[in-house]
Amino acid sequence: MKQSVNPIRSEHYQQRQRELERVLEVADGSKRNAALSLQEELEAEFVEAWSFSGDSDRRSLEMRQMAALHCGGFDHCSYYYESITPRSKIVRH
Repeated sequence: MKQSVNPIRSEHYQQRQRELERVLEVADGSKRNAALSLQEELEAEFVEAWSFSGDSDRRSLEMRQMAALHCGGFDHCSYYYESITPRSKIVRH
C-alpha cells in the first residue's frame, strides 16, 4: 500500500472543521461534549487519510517526556507512526 504524499482534504472534512470552530466559539462550555466528539471524528479521518497508526508501544509517551524536559511547545502535539515504516510523526495542533 503506497502512502499518499499529500492527501487532499475532502469537503466533508472541511465542513466538519468549520463546525468544530463554531462549537468551540461558544463561551459557556455547553458544547464541550459536542466539540470533543467532533475532534475525535476529525482525528480519526486525519489518521486514516495519512495512513498513520496510533502509539501501540507507548513510544510517544517517552518522546513527550523528553520534549517536556528539553524544550517547550510539544504539549499541544499528537504523536503518530507511519503504518509502512516505524518512523514517528509529530503533529502540532
